[in-house]
Amino acid sequence: MGSELERKDDREISISVEVGTGAFLPGGKIAMAFKRAWQHRADEYLESVAAAADIEEEEVIESVAQGGAFSDVFADGLRAITSQSDDVYRNTFAHFVASALNDPAAIDIVSFLLEKFGKLRPPHIRVFWSICLLAVEVEQKKSHQPEERRLVEERPREKELGIAGSAKPRSASDQRGGISGGVSISGVVAGSITNSAARLQRQYTPDLWHNITIDMEAFSKQLGLPRGVVTSLMGDLFNEGILGDEDGPRVSVTELGRLAYETVGEGGMSRIIFRS
Repeated sequence: MGSELERKDDREISISVEVGTGAFLPGGKIAMAFKRAWQHRADEYLESVAAAADIEEEEVIESVAQGGAFSDVFADGLRAITSQSDDVYRNTFAHFVASALNDPAAIDIVSFLLEKFGKLRPPHIRVFWSICLLAVEVEQKKSHQPEERRLVEERPREKELGIAGSAKPRSASDQRGGISGGVSISGVVAGSITNSAARLQRQYTPDLWHNITIDMEAFSKQLGLPRGVVTSLMGDLFNEGILGDEDGPRVSVTELGRLAYETVGEGGMSRIIFRS
């Protein structure tokens, strides 16, 4: 796949994208339809990167046109998103890339994240952010309660969020399968979890990312997927080193997963999920 920057006039800047090889691209009328679809995705990607970086699209284009390391990570993100139409998927990569635009020292980290997360499909990305969101929501709830009240209310609250009482997925070697396509996250954004969308970024203790006990039945319903599919998706995240084991029926977010969260921040995570 290649990308070409094209300035049409002083007011309009666009990205012209060609995707695939002669063996992949169909011929005839459908070829033009695919080209229009990929062009639309590329335009949305540019818009998403600019929004995540809080700058104008023209500024992103100019940074790419300089031909430095940022243009490399921008192109890596572009290659990933043109094969998927999912908004959460696109916004995840856009936020990764935008962090490199705001902080040139983060180029290597962003390149690493693009390579790792580029192996995943949209449902994997949604499961990952949903687990991060649940962990943050529980930590926020705990930090806003007196200790005595927290101890009394912790179990009912965990049941409400669907994060108590179920074993972690089976070994990933039993679960792998080709999972593709979009997944509704409407259940996850419903109810009390939506309260985290407008919160400011905070510093959390390392315990936030450990001992996350997930009620697979409730979690699957929130994601709108069969439990077996969610278990398989989580198994893939284990395989890729994004989720890790804990003792008993718990999972953790690994250093790689935390790096993804820290790169986009709590505000970025909320925008990825709630504005997609």
